[in-house]
Amino acid sequence: MKKRMILFVLLLIILILCLYQGRDKYRTWTGEETSEAFTNPRTGWYCQYDIHDTEAMRREAEKNNALKIVLLTMDLKKEADKEQLSAEILDALEQALLAAEEAEVSVIFRAAYDWKGEYEDPPRSHILSHTGEICGVLNRHAQQIMGVQAGFLGPWGEWHATDYVEYDTKEKPFQIEFLEHLLENLDVRIPVGARKPQFIRQALKYDLKTDRLGIYNDGLFGSDTDLGTYKDGEKDRREGLEFLEKTVSTSFNGGEMPYVSEVSDVNNAVKELSMMHASYLNGYADQAVISQWKEQTFEDMSGYDYITSHLGYRIWVEKVRFPQKLKKGKEVTVEGTVKNSGFSYIPSDMEAFLKIQSEDSQQILPLSFSADAKDKGEFYVDFVPDGRFGKDEKTEELDIYIMFGLPGTEKIEPVRLANEGYFTEGGWFLIGDDR
Repeated sequence: MKKRMILFVLLLIILILCLYQGRDKYRTWTGEETSEAFTNPRTGWYCQYDIHDTEAMRREAEKNNALKIVLLTMDLKKEADKEQLSAEILDALEQALLAAEEAEVSVIFRAAYDWKGEYEDPPRSHILSHTGEICGVLNRHAQQIMGVQAGFLGPWGEWHATDYVEYDTKEKPFQIEFLEHLLENLDVRIPVGARKPQFIRQALKYDLKTDRLGIYNDGLFGSDTDLGTYKDGEKDRREGLEFLEKTVSTSFNGGEMPYVSEVSDVNNAVKELSMMHASYLNGYADQAVISQWKEQTFEDMSGYDYITSHLGYRIWVEKVRFPQKLKKGKEVTVEGTVKNSGFSYIPSDMEAFLKIQSEDSQQILPLSFSADAKDKGEFYVDFVPDGRFGKDEKTEELDIYIMFGLPGTEKIEPVRLANEGYFTEGGWFLIGDDR
């Protein structure tokens, strides 16, 4: 009996050792965030152009590599009394969008019936008809469009000084009817910016789908109410920002800073830009606040550089787990996590890729990527190594790259990861490299 027990124990030990030896061994690489300032697709400072001024946009894009976003504006003053828009103005919009694609810049769009402060309300039916026609053009370029600022109503499309914007009414106000019409006519990939948090609250009240609704605040840091964006100063400002922080789920949020004020200090600006999930700001109009941020310091860099590098998403690879060896014909898993230290969300259409490369072979694989929280994401891939690799290839002797990107009109636009390390010209980041 004793001999049988000893034999059983020995067999069990041998089995465990065999299983251990046969088990796939993995190793984990851990990354670090860089403090370097840079921008990425759909993030940063925008410049504003009328749809008829595409040559100026082309010139600026050619000389300024940092320009990744433009605000295209459409003046409908001469179209206000027409039930349908002229073919000329629709073609001008089409050509402006094509020029933006050629210049490789993302587009924010806003239409208005007045850009000089001389506004008169057009007929409601004309507004709804014009909106549908414009959406038809925008939808053909959905991949290029970062978002649409609701616009149309009031001077500069700012939703004030118009009979069509109401706050205390028992019936559905026209601005909500318009917003619903805009959301229904736009491609579902295109988010929409509302002028104030109050309008998003109204949209929720009337059961509009708000997952595509963000905020464009053109009074940003201009006063304690952001020039009327918030009603009653500090209390309403805090409640409005807390509402945006909890409610807004799109990355399409931003605005422009008209004046230096008691709330434009960089310490407050960083806090509030994060709460409103900001991804874009006007960098080419009023320079007073920008100059203030350039003179102030935040986390050992200029406030301007910090804000520049944190507008939108700012992702970096936290860790990657991959096998120590690639065995011919045997499925393996590569998985990892990214962190996001940007003010806004990781775009929902972000894509990720893995590249494994030896001296004479390479294999490129799409990664399954998801970001269910604002501050992090996960990726993985199960795959069988390419037959061109060795029979028992050690991964420490291979170059393993990862790349993130956003869909463009014709190709993937590489995203610059905020990692310390080596990047190729094509945007691939070398995992585990110390060069």
